[in-house]
Amino acid sequence: MGIFEDQLAALALISGDTNYINKLNQALGILAEGLDQQVGQVGSITGFAAYAVPVGLQQIFDRRGLVGAAAYALKAGVLDGPDYNLVVNPGAFWSGTTFAYKQSSMTISLALLATGGYFLNLDALGNPTVAAAATAGTVRQFHWDASTHTVSAETLYAGVAILLSGADYAAMLTSAARSKSFTRVADRLEEIEVLLGKNVQTPASADTINVNWALGGIVRVTLDRATTTFAFSGAYDGQKLVLEIIQDVVGGRGIAFGSEVVAGTDFTLPVPLSAAGKTDYLGFIYNAGSGKYHYTSLARGY
Repeated sequence: MGIFEDQLAALALISGDTNYINKLNQALGILAEGLDQQVGQVGSITGFAAYAVPVGLQQIFDRRGLVGAAAYALKAGVLDGPDYNLVVNPGAFWSGTTFAYKQSSMTISLALLATGGYFLNLDALGNPTVAAAATAGTVRQFHWDASTHTVSAETLYAGVAILLSGADYAAMLTSAARSKSFTRVADRLEEIEVLLGKNVQTPASADTINVNWALGGIVRVTLDRATTTFAFSGAYDGQKLVLEIIQDVVGGRGIAFGSEVVAGTDFTLPVPLSAAGKTDYLGFIYNAGSGKYHYTSLARGY
């Protein structure tokens, strides 16, 4: 509103003014123009939907779509008689020019409909309706079986996308499987790449190397001393891990592990490694129940 403030300041009354009535009328006109602009941005009823969207938000809503994956979602399945009410989630929809929303779920009776394909359409106030024909406000489509009273094959209508909502964004920051939360989606994506083994860790040689498997499922080390001890941590239950051991030109290097690493009957510790210049691959699987890294495979001499 800065431009309106400047205009009002220019009309400030000063001692000796004789045109105060004209100034007052101009000030009232400026205030009315400013209020009209604000109302137009926040809540004007125009066109398809009940709410116009400010230009800034239009940059976010860059295509026609539902705001959030659950917006206006249908409760598919067998419906109970006698009304066979279809439950429709609350939701928000951006048509490409205007915005509609419903804050509570609604039910629509399908009792009088014949078997066939139907469309979920939104009226001018964002209320969902069911019809056999699509409209400018169609957001979803589904199939209704009047004999089994079943709603199925629910899909987005052609051209309607899912726009990211605050709830969707919050869900992306939480991993139930990992019991972790993140502050940025990028951080979670980076961790997924690591867990998929996309990141190869290459720690420097040392007497003891602490391996945090949360940073990558493959660790590559060139041995340059008589014995290197590896200490493992950070893996998730069932994670498959690969330790790539490279002998330097001297060869004859050995490795050892902490008590967190255990071997079964098919493989033994310490591991018999290859000669100078060769590479050996050791495989492990982490078992959260025992808190142990199970030594499960050995491929030597590459």
